[in-house]
Amino acid sequence: MVLDVIFLIGYVSKVPKLFLPSLIVLFGTSGLNLLIAFIFIMSQANTNKEFKKWMRPRLHVATAFVLLSIFHIDVLGILTSEFLHSDVFNAPVSNRAEKFLNKIGLFMVLLEDVSQFVILVS
Repeated sequence: MVLDVIFLIGYVSKVPKLFLPSLIVLFGTSGLNLLIAFIFIMSQANTNKEFKKWMRPRLHVATAFVLLSIFHIDVLGILTSEFLHSDVFNAPVSNRAEKFLNKIGLFMVLLEDVSQFVILVS
């Protein structure tokens, strides 16, 4: 997101009429990332007993990652990465949920970069 803001400030002066649409896309996708992350965590907590058991003592970690997902939805993937073989990063999400997260991540990358592509082409 930081690079997106730098891009917006640096290159939008070449196409001023795209400033507002670019800003809307930037903040719109950030809000959408947050909403999707919240829905993802809540749906896993409601449908996956193992995830709910994992999340109970790590609620602050899950909350932090939901907030960090504002920058990019793929941040939630860190929860399942088994980083340093830590239980904190070993959230038991379903395969279906992991595939959904990957598809949404790809979609969000495409959505976020459309405005940058239009500015570069113009």
